[in-house]
Amino acid sequence: MQIQCHETKIETNDGVSLYVSKKILERPKAVMVIVHGLCEHSGRYDEVTASFNSRGFSVYRFDNRGHGKSGGDRGYVRDFNELIEDASQIVEMAKTQNQRLPLFMLGHSMGGFIAAAYDIRHPHRLTGQILSGAATAVSPLLSGLEGVDFSANARDPIPNALSAQIS
Repeated sequence: MQIQCHETKIETNDGVSLYVSKKILERPKAVMVIVHGLCEHSGRYDEVTASFNSRGFSVYRFDNRGHGKSGGDRGYVRDFNELIEDASQIVEMAKTQNQRLPLFMLGHSMGGFIAAAYDIRHPHRLTGQILSGAATAVSPLLSGLEGVDFSANARDPIPNALSAQIS
């Protein structure tokens, strides 16, 4: 099985540079877009990518803004709509480059939230989804924080220790 590996950067609508990695098969039967979680990067999904490749899937991965090799403030999410739009750009790239193939999305943790929100915003664009530990419900540990305006005291995004280690 021949796999072509491509790495590139694309610019989002608001000028953030996103790192994109593609592992493309010569004759894929389907395409998978992988969306990683908070304080991760796409490189953590090498084994998952290899597994999908071995099953006939071409794989598109990208680093969310503020993560890995992408631009943006480290580990900072100003507006989740930006992350959903970023994922949409990757899906459109994959669809354009693989017009007649089924297209799936795998999202883990925050990436699961992005994937679920993408599908709500763009129904029928994907053939299917896999959500792994998707951050789609509020944890009871966070009860009592509803209504707190975190942006009122935020001046500059401060990266946490984990996000600094993966950049």
